[in-house]
Amino acid sequence: MNKEELKQHLQSLKKSLSERDFFSVVLDMLDKNPSQELRNLLEAWLMAYAFCDWDRAARYWQPLLKDESAFQRERGLLHLAVLARKDRSVLAYGIFAELLGHEPSEDEIRNFMKGQGPSSDFTSQE
Repeated sequence: MNKEELKQHLQSLKKSLSERDFFSVVLDMLDKNPSQELRNLLEAWLMAYAFCDWDRAARYWQPLLKDESAFQRERGLLHLAVLARKDRSVLAYGIFAELLGHEPSEDEIRNFMKGQGPSSDFTSQE
């Protein structure tokens, strides 16, 4: 399936499924290791529908924190920051608390998202 076919397929599914079921289908498709181009599209949908299950969305991004690539670790953290804001995902918030060594304020999470946080501390390999 190419990107355009996937877009059409997702649009069709979006019309026929509940939001929660659509979110689950997107996660299932991501679990099947699609090409990077398709993964990028699916990940955008994942974030758009993360409200269906904030913690399940956070679990998708959590493994990136252990990726060999600093870019991928940073990418995972940025998505988790979005999910951690405003008490959306207890899991994502807990990940930030563990990394910081204290419970982060909304300002700390927002600053991280703006690139003003201590991301190099999080993304360096131990």
